[in-house]
Amino acid sequence: MTRTILTAIFLILFSQTAWAEKLNAELLCEGYWNVDFRSVQGEDAFAAMMILEFLKEQMTAERRQFSQRISIKDSVLDEQISLKVTDTLIEADKRAIPTEILSDLPFVVSSAYLSIDRLTGKITGKIEIEEFKTEDALFTENPKDAEFKKGLAKLIKGLDIDGECKKLDPQKKLF
Repeated sequence: MTRTILTAIFLILFSQTAWAEKLNAELLCEGYWNVDFRSVQGEDAFAAMMILEFLKEQMTAERRQFSQRISIKDSVLDEQISLKVTDTLIEADKRAIPTEILSDLPFVVSSAYLSIDRLTGKITGKIEIEEFKTEDALFTENPKDAEFKKGLAKLIKGLDIDGECKKLDPQKKLF
């Protein structure tokens, strides 16, 4: 499940109309993702606090790590998502995400942004989630856990990404 979500994140974040330069690169990006949670008020606050405490115990550094290979050809990721490429940055946001990619995700994205510094390899990103689609298989495959997952989904506000990318072709100066 983590791999599917990370692949979806990278597909979302690498969507932007291409600019002048055509970039060709094979990158390996590694780092950590973190979950941002919503504030909960009223009668749901205690239940939310208990779920958050449980999650903090479960979300060890090892579980939050990602390692994703990225293939960019002519400033296009996976032959379908155009990127904005400058001399120093590879950037993407939500504006040009193909509808079929968005409709396949188990959540509704309100905004997304990702940046890779081409000189240092630093990658940062943020996805803001409007809501989860609770009719998705993620919530219906195991009815025993469905209520917990739905409660958790209400708390998740988004994801932050922080890491480093390395070029897989060491002869190129920039990626």
